[in-house]
Amino acid sequence: MLDHMIEMLNDPSMRHAAFAHAPIGLAFLLLPMSLLALAMNRRESPKRWPRVLLLLSCVMYAVAAFMTYRAGFEAKGVMGDIPEASTKLIHLHARAAQLLVLFGYGSVLLTGLTFVPKFAVRSSAVWLMFFLSMAISWQVGVVAHKGGKAVYKFGVGTPNPLTERQLALMADDGNLNSELDELARVGDQRVVHFQQRVYPLLNDRCFGCHKSEGRNPIKLASFYLMQTTYDEPTVVVGDPEASILYQVLTAPGKDRMPKKGPAFTPDEMQVIHQWIKDGAVWVVPSTAVEKTQEDGDEQ
Repeated sequence: MLDHMIEMLNDPSMRHAAFAHAPIGLAFLLLPMSLLALAMNRRESPKRWPRVLLLLSCVMYAVAAFMTYRAGFEAKGVMGDIPEASTKLIHLHARAAQLLVLFGYGSVLLTGLTFVPKFAVRSSAVWLMFFLSMAISWQVGVVAHKGGKAVYKFGVGTPNPLTERQLALMADDGNLNSELDELARVGDQRVVHFQQRVYPLLNDRCFGCHKSEGRNPIKLASFYLMQTTYDEPTVVVGDPEASILYQVLTAPGKDRMPKKGPAFTPDEMQVIHQWIKDGAVWVVPSTAVEKTQEDGDEQ
């Protein structure tokens, strides 16, 4: 257990993920602490202990926010070459987190002013701290959202982050980007293989349960969903044996997919194997796109 924790803390990405929970929890503690200090702020014989608790909470929050920001900065330095979309999101996440650190320093300063004997100064500081605690709670949500999006949508910080090529293949709205459009136009055999053999198999045997909506964690209705809706990518481009999709098709006994209907034949497994090995090119047939659009119009 201890060895696992040490190993985790030595990994910048894991260290940042572990530290991130501390400022989140402490940030939401500041608001009730501020309310308590506000309620006990009297002109005559004010209670000191609520302000002491508030000051301790602010100091702990400021330290946690700084350590988390620093860990994030270190993690950013080892991310390597990631797509531009991921880079922009991480930059926004870092800027928002930097503001939280500044808020932390400001909260310590304001809470320190609550110990000034003059009632007007003390009262102003308590009220300002109350409003700052609300701003911190809001900003924590913003930072957490951007960080979660970077992890769960782009895989940043995970063993299998999305590459620029994989993002280029995420034509989940049915529109082909220029690279895939060119492959389809020249009759690339990978596109032909996908449209004539792979897509019909997925459509007939998999989409019924693994569609774009529903509770099933593995979704196969688009390349984008295959790469982002599960704990790890469902398809590892170029490596069928490491791909969850191929593993469940070839698994023994009750672990084999599909659960409903007959298992894939060896020839059908080979179709999926070849598709993944050749790059998992995803160019939805035009007839399928038109049918999807017609279904949407009917709804």
